[in-house]
Amino acid sequence: MSVIGQTLPLHATASGKAYLTSLPEVAALMLAARRGLTPLGRITLTSLDSLRKELLRVRRQGYAIVEEEFVEGGGAVVAAAISVPRLEGRVVGAIGVSGPEFRLSTPRKREAARMVFVGAARVAEIWPLDIEDRPVSVASPEGVR
Repeated sequence: MSVIGQTLPLHATASGKAYLTSLPEVAALMLAARRGLTPLGRITLTSLDSLRKELLRVRRQGYAIVEEEFVEGGGAVVAAAISVPRLEGRVVGAIGVSGPEFRLSTPRKREAARMVFVGAARVAEIWPLDIEDRPVSVASPEGVR
């Protein structure tokens, strides 16, 4: 559960991981290390090597899933980065879905991943900047069909 204005850890949240994948690997790991890899739940990633492997998986999938990394006994969160093609793919945010673990079965997480991926692409299409409009193409993330 987050509070408006609260800063959440990049290494233990789906939106944080989605954001980190927008950075070059070395920059992402340096940022996470600088902020600290504090254990929050029983399965929080606390080493740079485990975070690096997780970020590779998130890059490949196109979305992040966090299950009890931020809050032990808490819910699952699925998030995708909002990457704006007309800004050379710069990430401007993330969109996510969360819920209690018992309500988000594996099939529901896949469906949530599909929804956040489409939602992130839609936000990127309408991103409010005064830049010439170009069509946005969206590919489905690996494993989400």
